[in-house]
Amino acid sequence: MKKEKSQMKKIIIVGGHFMPAISFSEEARKFYEIVWVGVKKTSLFSKTESLEFLSVRAKNYKFYSLIAGKFSRFWKGKEFFKSLIYLARVPIGIFQAIFIILKENPKFIVGFGGYTSVAVSVASKILGKKFFIHEQILSPSLASRITFPFVEKLFLSFPPENMEGLNEKILKKSFYVGNFIRKEILEKFGSSVEKNLIFVTGGNQGSEFLNHLILKNLDWMIEKGYKIIHQTGGNFDFERIPKKFWQNKNYTPKRFFESGEMAENLAKSELIISRSGANTIYEMLYLEKKGILIPLPNSSNKDEQMKNAEFLKSFGLVEILKEDEILENPDIFCEVFEKVLDSKNIIDESKRRSFDFEKTATKMLLEIEKSF
Repeated sequence: MKKEKSQMKKIIIVGGHFMPAISFSEEARKFYEIVWVGVKKTSLFSKTESLEFLSVRAKNYKFYSLIAGKFSRFWKGKEFFKSLIYLARVPIGIFQAIFIILKENPKFIVGFGGYTSVAVSVASKILGKKFFIHEQILSPSLASRITFPFVEKLFLSFPPENMEGLNEKILKKSFYVGNFIRKEILEKFGSSVEKNLIFVTGGNQGSEFLNHLILKNLDWMIEKGYKIIHQTGGNFDFERIPKKFWQNKNYTPKRFFESGEMAENLAKSELIISRSGANTIYEMLYLEKKGILIPLPNSSNKDEQMKNAEFLKSFGLVEILKEDEILENPDIFCEVFEKVLDSKNIIDESKRRSFDFEKTATKMLLEIEKSF
């Protein structure tokens, strides 16, 4: 039974990969008052509010925007100044996290990756608060690896044998619970597919490369009779779209889609064109979706997105294109596009059934309670 808010103890959720964090909050809010720590803007110098902030505000959770620094790998040319600012923000973020924890006094804290979790995990250790983290990717990033010594328990999206970079000490406090599938996605399994409907998404922040690729091939796709739904991300300039497509019923661009809209788009599309973030590939696997994955080449964790893409390809669902392949041979995109659409959707069902898709939040909360 859901408790009255006045009777609830507080917990802090640290955004990072905020879609699984939102899914976890839906279950956790039945028992706890949610306080959210995340990032309000889409990037360092942007004035655009992040999808994380907009989604959390819609849930009416108390929100703290953390000044999260990070350790950048890029120190040349124009990146030097930005990397210096990120580095200077590291101690600021830790002190800010200490203030938030002292003010809110949560029973425990749950992080979902990224450098916001780094600052909060360090602050949690200093203040003696239990910090738990859910790891969504096959090969944990530098940010995740920094948090591991500070965590009470580590929850894994994939079976330990599929994970990389987990030593014996970390494995002893690790628990396989699966990744989060949004309830809107769970409800869409087996939904009918709209023929020739293509959904394009570069993730929450969008992808400049994907946006350019789609605009370049928009004439060809529409002439072929395809209908495109395009999530552009927050920083996209809609003036770049040729005027002849502004009112075209077969092209629907939008900065962000809310969770229900995203589920609808993913479920009804015949083909998905995307980066290969962990949550994207997990939802595509659940829905058994064909796709073209174009991994982010300079992701903060080396080869992270390529490993994700190869993992999904092993089920027989997608083809992978590298950015440099497309730049060297622009025609390859159209060739692979038609190849994937013409292919039969044959998935290794026994392999798919070995993955846990449901009740991830419940399993986490039960395991967390054992720590008290």
